[in-house]
Amino acid sequence: MRHGIPCLSTLALVTALTVPAAAQAAEDANIAQATGAGNTKQKTEVANVALASAAAEPAGGGMVANSNLKQTAQFLMARGAARSGWGVLYAPAASDNPAFRSQLSAALSTGAPSDVPVDYFDARVATPSVGVMLEYATVFTWVNFSYQDHELMGDHLADYVDAGGRVILGQWCLPTAGSYLGGRIMTAEYCPVTTGGTLPGGPYMGDGQDCVNEGITTYGGEGFLLLRPGPFVSDGTFEGGSLAVAWRVDRGVYYSPGNTGDTFGGGQWAELTANMVVCENELGDLNCDGLINAFDIDPFVLALTNPAAYEAEHPYCNYLLGDINGDGLVNAFDIDPFVQLLTGGA
Repeated sequence: MRHGIPCLSTLALVTALTVPAAAQAAEDANIAQATGAGNTKQKTEVANVALASAAAEPAGGGMVANSNLKQTAQFLMARGAARSGWGVLYAPAASDNPAFRSQLSAALSTGAPSDVPVDYFDARVATPSVGVMLEYATVFTWVNFSYQDHELMGDHLADYVDAGGRVILGQWCLPTAGSYLGGRIMTAEYCPVTTGGTLPGGPYMGDGQDCVNEGITTYGGEGFLLLRPGPFVSDGTFEGGSLAVAWRVDRGVYYSPGNTGDTFGGGQWAELTANMVVCENELGDLNCDGLINAFDIDPFVLALTNPAAYEAEHPYCNYLLGDINGDGLVNAFDIDPFVQLLTGGA
């Protein structure tokens, strides 16, 4: 995580865009003076858009309160409204665990319009095609025995992620034993972790802050893993200090150490897996680091003024995370709600 404060220009911008219209002209002059020649034009244009929009903003306008993240995602994301398919394909290189699939389905179905399917595919005897994977919102795999083709399985999973799917990589997907997962999904573009850490695993310490660990108190996993540099984050730790869950910032790929679909070892594996299926990045987290803070100001300004440039600079994020008021657009009406998120205002 980064620390410090952003440059004066962005702080001045956000301050200026949230003052009443009557004071806007004076604040615009302050922005121009504070930002310097490099960014003045862009930031003044944003201020002008905000000023024009403020005159048309309906009375009582402002931030639409976000619903509970998990409940919203459960209905929309497990249904596949914004990514591929519906439900979960449980495709380990291992035998089935019907009890786990039933528990996972029950956890996902709370608040959903119908029961969410969790289907089994035996990856020891065949490799699911990308087309089969795309019938589901998430594919969960882990390794106990050999895949029919561990390289092809990994390539198909990567293609599936590229097409909008979500993958959960469980225990022993890394080459720490005789059988493991290969292909593109295990490369630095997708897999959040690598081996070589010095910290052991153990029971979960209950220190997670992200929605993946919401309501979770009991599970445990392997250690000696390192978070890869790049667009990856983690949440929570095990007793030995090793990371508990890691993912690519777009949540397209998770690594869940110790997760064998509750085949080995007890714990809230179904609930944890359900959280990984439904969790989404929060509105306002424009740099997708799991936090809403001053480091989201520059990405927000970029999403507001140049969505294409934002997506080029943040390829694993979505500029619609700037749609704070939930009207389907990223525009001047999102500025006040964004600042309220930053400052904790109501």
